[in-house]
Amino acid sequence: MGTGNTENNEEKRSMAARKKMICDLVEDALYVPMKEKELAVLLQVAREEREALREVLGQLLAEGKLEQTPRGKYVKASGRMLTGIFLGNAKGFGFVEVEGREEDLYIPEGKTKGAFHRDTVEVALLPGKAGRRQEAEVVRVLEHANETLVGYFQKNKSFGF
Repeated sequence: MGTGNTENNEEKRSMAARKKMICDLVEDALYVPMKEKELAVLLQVAREEREALREVLGQLLAEGKLEQTPRGKYVKASGRMLTGIFLGNAKGFGFVEVEGREEDLYIPEGKTKGAFHRDTVEVALLPGKAGRRQEAEVVRVLEHANETLVGYFQKNKSFGF
């Protein structure tokens, strides 16, 4: 009966080893940012093992050890990622309150990634402009503040509003 627990511990050790290997690779000075498929080829991951690689990469992203560029390439986390509460404005822009920061971050319209008011979000800082509030963009919504939305759905022939 104890074999299930042993297998679970073995799986955790294996996952930790895989994470360490990828972190070591990405932190190497010779590393060039790569997409998932390129990493799989470099690491000689068989096709049937690609899902396991995807899972490891996903966990490293969630832990903030890796970041993904807009083109889908994996890079070492820059430390520019912050987590906070999104405060939306009806005009489409918003602000993110980050614990420990005196001033909130401005999120321009089009950079909110569909976040709603009071959602917990992860943001990436954008290059600043002197004399202006620090701008950022929402990278992903970590937790929705509201699980229920109330609205009116209007169905047309092949689409809806």
